[in-house]
Amino acid sequence: MKRDIALTVSILLFFFSFAVHAADIHGNEGFGKAKWGMSKDEVGKALAEMSKKVDLLGDKGILAFGHVAGLPAKITCLFNENKFSDVLVTFEFGKDRTSAVAEFERLARLLTRKYGSPRSAPKDSYCVSWATDHTEIQLALEPVESGCQVTIDYACLSFHEKGKRVFVDKDAMADL
Repeated sequence: MKRDIALTVSILLFFFSFAVHAADIHGNEGFGKAKWGMSKDEVGKALAEMSKKVDLLGDKGILAFGHVAGLPAKITCLFNENKFSDVLVTFEFGKDRTSAVAEFERLARLLTRKYGSPRSAPKDSYCVSWATDHTEIQLALEPVESGCQVTIDYACLSFHEKGKRVFVDKDAMADL
């Protein structure tokens, strides 16, 4: 009887240790249902629920097209050591700068409601950033060849030093 109880407790502890380990890796932060540290397969499945199209970009990442905050968006997920570490959400506005500025301001309000006061919001700048315990977030309005775009860049701090992260280089994204 004691042996059966000990065996049962050992089995439960074994399975519990895997559940705790999975929670430590993925945490509760990330992008939507895709949590930091997930594999490409796990992120692909999570994105498939919110996106019209999901493409694997070889070993570089995942590209998805869907809606974020009610706007059509391109979602680029990047991986560090095969673990989900960054996501860049891009909203294209073409030559319509007025709409881009209005949506930048709306997104800034939504992100402030979710993450609290921005960590930095330089006056007369279209670049605002927030930080949580595990994530840095940057919202930016940028000129591009086709007009302008708004981006939200999320980065897992487990893969980047807090406050010193270089946000995704938009020129480097052209390689994806």
